Amino acid sequence: MAKKAVAKSHIVPKHMVVNIISLIVEVLLLIGLVAVLINAAEQIVQSIGVSMFQVVDVTLENALLLVVFIELYLSMVDFFDGNGRSTIYIIDATLSFLLRETIIIILDSGLVVGSMIALAVVIAAVAFARFMVTYKDK
Repeated sequence: MAKKAVAKSHIVPKHMVVNIISLIVEVLLLIGLVAVLINAAEQIVQSIGVSMFQVVDVTLENALLLVVFIELYLSMVDFFDGNGRSTIYIIDATLSFLLRETIIIILDSGLVVGSMIALAVVIAAVAFARFMVTYKDK
């Protein structure tokens, strides 16, 4: 005797839960983006009296942080839209963050050989992972 498939009833439909979570994550990322912009403007204004190098340093750090936020935002949008490029966006955000940290280390403490070698190895591994994921898609 064949059993009849019983439809599961959910209190809230799955697509509605995903849409709500997507909206919450999107709002949180946008709040973070606005907070970074406000913090960047505040730091730039405070560094104007110190030196031009400090202004450039603060501007560069915050601009690179914005790139990381944008990559994460694109990843989140892509993920919740059901597209398959979200992994690539995460890898790109990781690369952006690692390159940001490398620039900050160089500007703040000069060339520290051990740290630079470690970051170079990690960047190479992440870049290779991105290549493999992109190559697999073609």
